[in-house]
Amino acid sequence: MADDNFDDGDDLDYYHDDPDQEINDKPDRKKNIVIGFCASVVLIISAIFYLPSSIGGSIAINTGANKEFGVGVSATTACSGSTPLIVRLGSTNVHTPTPFPTPTNNLKFRLSEIIVSGVPTSCDRKDLIIRAYDSAGIKLALFNSSSSDVYVYKSPLSTFRAGLNSEGLTVTKLTSESFKVTFTGPESNSVDVANISIESASPSMTFTCAVHFECNIGDVGPGGGTVFYLSSLGFNCGVNLTSTCNYLEVAPTLWNGISVDGNGQKWSLTNTKAVPNVETKTSAELTSMASGSIGLGAKNTSSIVTYTGLCDVTANPSTGKTSANQNTTYAACLASAYRGNTKTDWYLPAWSELNQLCKYVTFQFWITDATACNPTLASASGARVVALGLKWRSGWAYWTSTQVTNAVTTAFGLTTNNSIQPPTIGGNKLNWGTGGQLIRPIRAF
Repeated sequence: MADDNFDDGDDLDYYHDDPDQEINDKPDRKKNIVIGFCASVVLIISAIFYLPSSIGGSIAINTGANKEFGVGVSATTACSGSTPLIVRLGSTNVHTPTPFPTPTNNLKFRLSEIIVSGVPTSCDRKDLIIRAYDSAGIKLALFNSSSSDVYVYKSPLSTFRAGLNSEGLTVTKLTSESFKVTFTGPESNSVDVANISIESASPSMTFTCAVHFECNIGDVGPGGGTVFYLSSLGFNCGVNLTSTCNYLEVAPTLWNGISVDGNGQKWSLTNTKAVPNVETKTSAELTSMASGSIGLGAKNTSSIVTYTGLCDVTANPSTGKTSANQNTTYAACLASAYRGNTKTDWYLPAWSELNQLCKYVTFQFWITDATACNPTLASASGARVVALGLKWRSGWAYWTSTQVTNAVTTAFGLTTNNSIQPPTIGGNKLNWGTGGQLIRPIRAF
């Protein structure tokens, strides 16, 4: 994930160019509300008050002429560049009806929600600050008794978060480029709203990888590992593939209490048949990387452990090849038993996931998930190899949770630092001992 460079001295980076462009026509409504721009604010704005719980009227934006609701001007915030934003306002009648309603005793509409759409990716890691003003240019309290500034943070993952001082409002993602702000207790009468402003600014709060899942490649993840892959669109994950994740993190060096990643662990405890419900590919399929499996490792690992049944999590991966436990300890078992930062969702990576880790370790520029890694671009002394404590030398390979079609005794591993290009390596599932396959758990979040 690319880092954004912020100018800490520039609290509000916006400009205004104020062209006038009609967007839409709406029928006449019952009352007029004047909505415009402060001179420093740039956006498209259209005021739409949703019926039947609200009413609407006409608007005037930087001109003396009224326009019907749904008509706005074309302009932008600094972070959106030439991309126009659209702001819609919603009001709610907060007055308790009387037995004999009249226009004055039965209607009390307040600004209750603001919808913003058309927010581009250039606003990632920026705050959008929304304010309302009366006809005298005085900021109006919008929520929480006296709060007037609405801060909404745009995440690089196409999500939106409530920012600074957000008690009394909720922010809901509508699409990857739109959100809705809802005030728990709206404070301003709709009739008092004369101007609406929206500005872009540097973030008012710090969102971290470990707590808020705002991660860059190389960050320490929630599980204490290193983030090596991200997808802004997300991918299916979890044992049942019913969750959506955006990141993969790999367990840190010494994850198992020792300095190596096992010493020739078995893939499973059977080589008599393929394990059901596990990703199964031919060497040709994986060589072409035609079908991705990002997020599938958790399902594979669970299926392997469920099928095998035995899982001796007390065996030391470094000295596990003894008669006492060689039939109860294996790669999927040990990976799923890891509890880094108390997380219980670690697993043995699927082939495509390990391929992404290989690209991270070798500093290969990411083009697509399907781009095959060349492990020979890294050495045992490479910066990321050393930082992760990987055993990156000739003759070793890391297990994946993907097995080989029509070769029930074989599963795939990633060979490190030799002339064999992945994914042509296939290892015997019962391989055990020095020179065998290694283990490094990962997790998705």
